[in-house]
Amino acid sequence: MRKLTLGEQSVLNISGSLVVVAINVAINFLLSPYIVTHLGVEANGYISLANNFVSYIALITIALNSMSGRFILIDYRRGNQQSANEYYSSLLLGDWIIAAVLFIPVVLFVIFIDKCINIPTESIADTRMLFVLVFANYFVTLCVPQWTTATYCTNKLYLRSLKQAVSAIVRALAVYFLFKLFTPHAYFVAIAASAMTVVGLAIDYAFWKKLMPQLQWKVAWFHVRKVWELVASGIWNTITQCGNLLLEGLDILIANVLINPVASGVLALSKMIPNMINQLSGTVATTFGPRLTYLFVDGKTKEMVDEVKGNITVVSLLTNIPIGIFTIFGTAFFTFWVPSQDAHQLALLSLLSLAGMLFAGISQSVVNIFGIVNRLKFNSLIVIVSGLVSVSIVYCLLRWTGIGIYAIVGVSSTINILRIFCFVAPYAAYCINAKWYTFIGPLVKGAFNVIIPIVVSLGVSKFIDASSWITLIIAIVISAIIAAILDYFIILNHSQRIRILQILHIKK
Repeated sequence: MRKLTLGEQSVLNISGSLVVVAINVAINFLLSPYIVTHLGVEANGYISLANNFVSYIALITIALNSMSGRFILIDYRRGNQQSANEYYSSLLLGDWIIAAVLFIPVVLFVIFIDKCINIPTESIADTRMLFVLVFANYFVTLCVPQWTTATYCTNKLYLRSLKQAVSAIVRALAVYFLFKLFTPHAYFVAIAASAMTVVGLAIDYAFWKKLMPQLQWKVAWFHVRKVWELVASGIWNTITQCGNLLLEGLDILIANVLINPVASGVLALSKMIPNMINQLSGTVATTFGPRLTYLFVDGKTKEMVDEVKGNITVVSLLTNIPIGIFTIFGTAFFTFWVPSQDAHQLALLSLLSLAGMLFAGISQSVVNIFGIVNRLKFNSLIVIVSGLVSVSIVYCLLRWTGIGIYAIVGVSSTINILRIFCFVAPYAAYCINAKWYTFIGPLVKGAFNVIIPIVVSLGVSKFIDASSWITLIIAIVISAIIAAILDYFIILNHSQRIRILQILHIKK
């Protein structure tokens, strides 16, 4: 095979991300209403809550793991293979130590789970098994070598997307047959996730052997200094994630504890579309990481600025089309998807989440800068402060007003928007010696791009009555095609259009 250019690698990386998101959307689209119908809306909330709890305990590992790819890639790029192996070895053994420390608290939590969260008596055993399997799945992934580093360091993230696509299909098949052949239980979803993990690890191992077999681990290569270097840099990612959890990751738990289990289930349903769009923007933004790191290592700061601006445009085009379409057709979607629930309430909750995600999604390309230049502290502190402010306001609103779950999503979106424009964009520019307003304009433009799909969808809705699944899908597809064509000619400049055509081999 010929060697791919950076542009072609970027297209493959993004395309792979889109395929994975599409598969996950399809799985959740079919799975969530089935769970609501057969197990109740509360069960859907517990499944989301179990996954959230994994993200809570993963905060400890983020400090060690989050920056490993950056350090290994830089040494690999500079030809320091021994140092790269030492980071790799120190990372794995450090993860083993963390797993040993976490094991006892996790076991105690599972034993006394009914004392920690609201669970109906008849659902305790089912929910406990769900959490056991979810936590076990997490520990397995924590204790194996980070083979995914190979696809990151070689900028072949499309292979990682291929793995995720295959794994997601395995999960879907496992869920289908478990629910088809046995009496439905919530923990079947966790069993399917475990099957997905096993397949994913096998594929990761194969890619590592093919791409970077020289990346090895040995106990003798473990160095406390390397661990400390990773933690000292990654601890700020942990703090950032703590803030993100306070902003959005605790919403279902807050609804469960401060309102009731039904509210947490409703909130989990409403966040299905926002979570998928957030996954899309985050995954696509991640694919830009290796290329930006190459430019940083090579000292090409100006090119970094141009690259980030281009990344903002790409992410905005990919995320604003579904956001704009959902703005018009959201109520119809929920009416057909979960007919037993209040479609208007679900649509409004989703739109409140998407309002903040509209800006947060496109800003992830800017956030990449902090990790690449290894200046995470200020952003992390801002995120944690934002999270604390958000939780405090939500608590007050839930205690003294009747806003209910609308307060949970509305406050976090507002805080997110203020944080991005007041702190994230100016500080990212400062980190690469650019003017403070460098990214403000592209972010505003990227957010306002959503107007095109909203207007298009509104126009389509006047001609097509979305009164069934078939007419709704037809309206969505037509809206997406027209919006994409208009975006291509209105949003992209001439050079960006030429570059896309060259990458796709349509124009030389």
